Amino acid sequence: MTVDLAEAWLDEPGAEPVLIGVLRPSFQGGRTLASSSFEYDPSYLARRDAFAVSPDLPLIAGRIYTASTQVMFGAFEDASPDDWGQKIIEANHARRREVDPALPRRIGEFDYLIGVSDQTRIGALRLRDPATTNWLSTDDGVANTHELDRIVAAARRYEANEATDDDLEYLGDIATSPGGARPKANVVTTAGRLAIAKLPHSKDGPIDVERWEALALELAERCGIRTPLVGCTRPATTSRYSSSSDSTACPTAAGCPTSRGSPRSASA
Repeated sequence: MTVDLAEAWLDEPGAEPVLIGVLRPSFQGGRTLASSSFEYDPSYLARRDAFAVSPDLPLIAGRIYTASTQVMFGAFEDASPDDWGQKIIEANHARRREVDPALPRRIGEFDYLIGVSDQTRIGALRLRDPATTNWLSTDDGVANTHELDRIVAAARRYEANEATDDDLEYLGDIATSPGGARPKANVVTTAGRLAIAKLPHSKDGPIDVERWEALALELAERCGIRTPLVGCTRPATTSRYSSSSDSTACPTAAGCPTSRGSPRSASA
């Protein structure tokens, strides 16, 4: 079963999620994303505390379409996985297609977006399938720090093209939402906070890149620069910038998606 549209919800601290609106993808050539449209829900527009979830999604009624130079709105680009997460989702999809050949042969940017674990998606945006009312996706999405050895071993087997089905399912749960091209996974620290484990890369050779990154963060902290908390683990773990002190998701926006071109409204 494939999902062809998604409700967007805002995860509010200490309250029930708020329906923001509906994201509709437009495909060409199977699941290749050609463009998208978004429409705010009237109940959200009526809220006094409503805010535009992305600079290219102004608070107006009616459907808003992506600019001709983009296929996804900035807020949803932020909520999508980067290279490492996309590869894990693709591998998981290929495994599932062996069981269900009716699934599409190829997947695209919309599938990457909805394939991220709901529990650990970066930011406060949540997505739901209106047909089933299931959150997208419903995988567990997080491991404990005592599983770091298992995470590293599974990631190494994946990079060596030796991953088992269990490895792919495990990494699909915990390793799709962190950004960047290098391997990462979501973990819960002993204090109960969400963190990101920075995993070694097959191309690192004898260099412990993660420890050098931890050292750079420590030096920056001593210089008075605010940095993520670094855990005393190996591989290194850092606190997630999109979570508050009580692990509540916080709205975030990256620099690149916020500088995109203007959207097109239905009346334009």
